[in-house]
Amino acid sequence: MISFLKKINITLLILTVLSFGSPFISPAKVSLFMFLGIVFPYLVVANVFFLLIWILARNKFAYVSLGMLLCCLPFIFRSVAFNFSRKATRHVLKIMEYNVSGFALFSYADRVEGQIRMNAYLAKENPDIIAFLEYGTQNNIYEGKRYSFKFQENYPYKYHGDSTAISIYSKFPMDNTFRLPINKNGGNGCIAADINIDGTKVRLYAAHLQSNNLSNTADELAAKGILDNQESVVDILKILHRFRKYGIKRAQEAEEVAASIAESEFPVIICGDFNDTPLSYTYQTLSKNLDDTFLKGGKGFGISYNGNIPYLKIDNILIDKRFKTMSSRIAHVDFSDHFPMISEVQIKK
Repeated sequence: MISFLKKINITLLILTVLSFGSPFISPAKVSLFMFLGIVFPYLVVANVFFLLIWILARNKFAYVSLGMLLCCLPFIFRSVAFNFSRKATRHVLKIMEYNVSGFALFSYADRVEGQIRMNAYLAKENPDIIAFLEYGTQNNIYEGKRYSFKFQENYPYKYHGDSTAISIYSKFPMDNTFRLPINKNGGNGCIAADINIDGTKVRLYAAHLQSNNLSNTADELAAKGILDNQESVVDILKILHRFRKYGIKRAQEAEEVAASIAESEFPVIICGDFNDTPLSYTYQTLSKNLDDTFLKGGKGFGISYNGNIPYLKIDNILIDKRFKTMSSRIAHVDFSDHFPMISEVQIKK
């Protein structure tokens, strides 16, 4: 029995080590690493399980499991933050990133109530800059034909991304707004604006990279019985192929956004739903030379997805190293299948 468990554990150890390559190898080259990166949290749990087994069995293989878990720590800390509160000595810039999912959670019956609650929430938070993703189209959201959001009155500067579903609202002047030529899907893409913050120009990107259609996939898995191991191998392979296709597209989009960032003459802020976990090539590419505000100023697990696939940190606010993170948090409000991320930053003097 011990010999059999060791073989399973060795297989687990190999898969865990391979998952470490997920951030560094593009899925366009080898997609296996992408899939291992997605299941990394479950690999960690399995390693903990085996560690407990070996401890209870008083087997020295426990040291191997412990060593592997220690190797996992740097990757675990891409999603978990431990920070003490910082007191700001001068004005901070408050930024919100929020995928509102087209306000799909507002049914026709509770639309008015939803508007009131959303207006009250945004008035309470009162961010200086908001990056909305899946915000709607110009003809139904921005012109108030479906919703009436009074918070817009507090933001004299707006950019709606040429009919994309991405918008930037700012209390500070914006100029040189543009949309990056990625993703023809109206719900995804990336826009940018140069914002003058008290004399300092900052380039802010609002990005919603290629979706996995996570909610639809999860519903499909449950409906077809994959969760009960009753689905055919063919259908499972179709779903894996879909994830691979979208993962490759996302990696390409991340490379294009990163290239634009590299050309910026101003400090950069990225607000985005990357649709990828921190243990991904997408996140690694976009976070290069930038700080993750949640990791620098947040506490606990950075879970931002409120849908039916749990434990996902896919929403991010990344900042230039010329900024300092004062605080960061994920607000657990129920307006969308995503939670908003709110960060307060200062420009370093």
